Amino acid sequence: MRIELICVGNELLYGKINTHTSYIGEHLSSLGLHLNSSKTIPDNMEEMTETFKGAFDKSDIALVTGGLGPTFDDLTREAAAKALGRKLVLQEDLLKKLETYIEIPSDVVPFEQRPWMKCAEITDKLIEALRSGKYQFLRVNFPNGDMVGHTGVL
Repeated sequence: MRIELICVGNELLYGKINTHTSYIGEHLSSLGLHLNSSKTIPDNMEEMTETFKGAFDKSDIALVTGGLGPTFDDLTREAAAKALGRKLVLQEDLLKKLETYIEIPSDVVPFEQRPWMKCAEITDKLIEALRSGKYQFLRVNFPNGDMVGHTGVL
């Protein structure tokens, strides 16, 4: 099985330490799975589209991380759709059937502490969802050192 990781974010290319590869790689290894490649790219439509297209064409699983999750200026959905040759269409009638939200409440911790304890809970829920086989796509927000107290959404 070929698994690729794509880390998206200008901040990752401007000096912010990218811990996604080691963290995700370690957890995949504990499941007997391994990353075949990891690439860090900027928040740029053309770069994202080309990178996604390459990963979608040659991988069984393409994991995409980056940023603080969906924001008004997030290009991820549009780039993925473009890479797949698809048009984004919101179908309200299907939205309730397709989306399942699992909230893992945040802990109140001092700013200088990283919320690693929530990463473990969120990872457990993600693994459970992957193993269930019920989902074609999963989106997850992991807390990191910049997001102390952030609620992870799976």
